Amino acid sequence: VYTAQKDKAAIRRANQCRCGWPQTLLVPRGTQNGTTYRLFAMVTDYTEDKPPSSKDEICHDGWIMCGVPGSKYYPDKRPMGFPFDRPYRQGIDSLEQFLTSNMAVQDIVVKFDDSRVV
Repeated sequence: VYTAQKDKAAIRRANQCRCGWPQTLLVPRGTQNGTTYRLFAMVTDYTEDKPPSSKDEICHDGWIMCGVPGSKYYPDKRPMGFPFDRPYRQGIDSLEQFLTSNMAVQDIVVKFDDSRVV
């Protein structure tokens, strides 16, 4: 079904909100027996990393894949993939050695429950 839009700008604004992964795909599904993953988390100073606001900003989903609408940033001022976008420091042989005080790694198990609640 196609719904006519008023103009090209309205179509562009509507499509920007559909960018990125669906909310149900943000966590891996796993298996019924469980699949082990390594979860990496890093905390940074938002006041230093936040992108400038955009007057075209109309939705808040999908930034992680598509960036802030009307901006060149993905989802903050840091490069995409940071901190894994650069070589490790000298003498780093494992992820645990790479970690700094604002980083953490945890092994997790994700189980898929194939039941439905209606």
